[in-house]
Amino acid sequence: LTIADRVRLYKEDKQIKPEHKRTTAAVIRNPDSYFRSYVTFSRTGIYAPTFRLGINTIYDSKSDGLFTQNNIFELLAELNSSISRYLFKGFICHTVQAEGDAMHLLPLINSDKRKLESLVSCIISKQKSDPRYDYMINEQVEIDKLVYLMYNLNENDIKEVENWFFRRYPKLAKVIDGKRGEKK
Repeated sequence: LTIADRVRLYKEDKQIKPEHKRTTAAVIRNPDSYFRSYVTFSRTGIYAPTFRLGINTIYDSKSDGLFTQNNIFELLAELNSSISRYLFKGFICHTVQAEGDAMHLLPLINSDKRKLESLVSCIISKQKSDPRYDYMINEQVEIDKLVYLMYNLNENDIKEVENWFFRRYPKLAKVIDGKRGEKK
């Protein structure tokens, strides 16, 4: 509706100005996507984008969400993998601001991702009982290995990605590397 249409429809006691005939009235946008599962992400910050499971609710213009016809947990696993972060930050958007439109440029692999789904389900379950559960030294290691296989990376490629990650996030890398060493 234009503002003029709305004034006529609701028989409002307002004068219709010429600009009201061409100005769109406020509308609810994309109501068909409300209450659907999606992946949301933070747009700003040193770790941006950080992907997480969105809650099935109504969202507004400040909410960033990625909707898929495929399994939401598989998408979540692939987006949070080290290689996806490397590709996004190194080649697509290398600032602290991660715009939603840039997400379409991230190459995602179509393959059998049932194991990824299982690992993400496990992380979510463990974080519900313990919000401080450290998935980075557990399931994330396995997720990265699976995604490296999906991308057909060789040892040198993997080393490049992991070195980039450790250079980019040195504090996090020390914690992860130290805890991975403890597990051995």
